[in-house]
Amino acid sequence: MTWKLGQGWLKSSIVIILVVTVISIAIDLWRNKNLKVSVQHQSVEKTINQHDIDWLTSSYQQPVVLYLWATWCPSCRFVSPSINLLKQYQSDLNVKVASIAIRSGDDRKLRAYMGSKDYRFPVINDVNGNSAKNWALPLHLLF
Repeated sequence: MTWKLGQGWLKSSIVIILVVTVISIAIDLWRNKNLKVSVQHQSVEKTINQHDIDWLTSSYQQPVVLYLWATWCPSCRFVSPSINLLKQYQSDLNVKVASIAIRSGDDRKLRAYMGSKDYRFPVINDVNGNSAKNWALPLHLLF
């Protein structure tokens, strides 16, 4: 009798997990129906130190953390040290770190900011915010 109760509980749990998984996949597919997965711009870009970063090709070899940030962003002041630490251990973690600074001034100003904070991660300077516009998702896809 105890065995039958155990089997009933297990069977119910499996059914509930399957139903939740199917519903979750259906909602995810519905939310992303308008999402276009394509690269509209070139993936090779120059950093503020004139090094080439090819984040798209790198992503086929290992995960790439592409950090979009700004010097004027209050939240980024908390996240950037973590990205700097991630850059320090990227070979151990088998990831590549790249970043895009959005509307943070010219290269000279951005290099000075990076030096003052002792940040070592590579930075692509998006002076006008054009790269950020390419990465922006429509608001309705976020909710």
